[in-house]
Amino acid sequence: MIKPVLKFKKMREANFLRYANNVVARMEENVSLFPDCEPPLSVLKGTLHRLSRAMAEAQFRDMRCVAIKNQLLRIHKEQLYRLSLYIAQVAQGDPWIILSAGFATNKPYATIGAAPKPHNLRVQVQMQRPGCVRCRVDVWKKATGCRFEYRKVGDVLWNILFTTKSSCEISGLQSLEQHEFRVAYTSSNPTITYSSVVSCYVV
Repeated sequence: MIKPVLKFKKMREANFLRYANNVVARMEENVSLFPDCEPPLSVLKGTLHRLSRAMAEAQFRDMRCVAIKNQLLRIHKEQLYRLSLYIAQVAQGDPWIILSAGFATNKPYATIGAAPKPHNLRVQVQMQRPGCVRCRVDVWKKATGCRFEYRKVGDVLWNILFTTKSSCEISGLQSLEQHEFRVAYTSSNPTITYSSVVSCYVV
């Protein structure tokens, strides 16, 4: 199974800092993928901030600052290791999810071009189930799954739902409100290409 790997064992400290910043940045960009992040993203950001300051202070060769820097390096590397275990559990072998967290993968995988724009997104209101719709899109054979997104008209942020199928059911929507829906195929290529947005009122 494809899993995340840590590539910082032989990195210089400055390179490790860039590596760690990239992981945190990617986790923030895709926070909806990792709702129960372990360690929590706030903890990772806090340690990374303290490490960055400690590395800057340690440049003056103060032994106390160097000791603090080394301790924070050990702590943050341990945190990233724990994070990699969490990502592996969430990803279940999906390289796209691993890459979305800023990690590399342990095995090469077939790379393909960016996924095409999904066509024919259909949103069917479930009349017998208030606040519920069923979404469906045409199948793309190279996809590992689909990324369905939805929001109430007027909201800024999209809610994200991943599925290994070309259809899904979305519940918990606000009745008698207009919502927007879109979808993108997921694959080994992390580029996201969305469908056209479909709007409808939810019963």
